[in-house]
Amino acid sequence: MARSPTPLSFHGFGGRRAGWRLTTLRYHPGFRVGAVFGVVVGFLLAAYLLTFAMADDGVSRINREANRVRPHLDAALPDGVYDCEDYAWAKITALWSAGLGALDPRAVVVRIPGSAQLHMVVELKDGRILDNRYGRVQTRAGLEKWPGYVFL
Repeated sequence: MARSPTPLSFHGFGGRRAGWRLTTLRYHPGFRVGAVFGVVVGFLLAAYLLTFAMADDGVSRINREANRVRPHLDAALPDGVYDCEDYAWAKITALWSAGLGALDPRAVVVRIPGSAQLHMVVELKDGRILDNRYGRVQTRAGLEKWPGYVFL
């Protein structure tokens, strides 16, 4: 009668004992629950990351690139200062140039809470806001909640 080959273990060619422990562990109910949980968590994490990667569609990159320019004095501008209006128009122009005009970018004026100061941001059709005060793309609901922008 032929002898069955020695099962493999985590450490290469272990003895029968090591393979038996691995096989026993594989069929232990706790191991199966842990393995299923690991697969489910991995799938949800991948779906979460993929959602953000698909939702980005270049908008975050355009926002970051436009925000790299620091406010400065510029005699070529009508008011002589590169400020929120210039950021907004630069972002709208970049979105249209990148072929993202279907997102319907528009300049929106907001009131800063606790002051009479007005500020201009870019709002997209889906409610995302591009603001030079924040590095990441925000949502309208998020900015109304904190810092309390009042959209005019």
